[in-house]
Amino acid sequence: MIVGRCADYILKDHPNLIKIFLYAPIEYRINKVKEMYKDTYNEAKKHINQSDKSRAS
Repeated sequence: MIVGRCADYILKDHPNLIKIFLYAPIEYRINKVKEMYKDTYNEAKKHINQSDKSRAS
């Protein structure tokens, strides 16, 4: 099993490749960040938006 970025590229020619994309609703993600990092709601939302922007690029 290979998990993470570029795994689909590395395994692109593998005949038994299964791709799974997991995601969570924004409110759930905000609450998890608040809990883990003791951020405020706005700090957590900003952190998530920055992370999503980085991943997109």
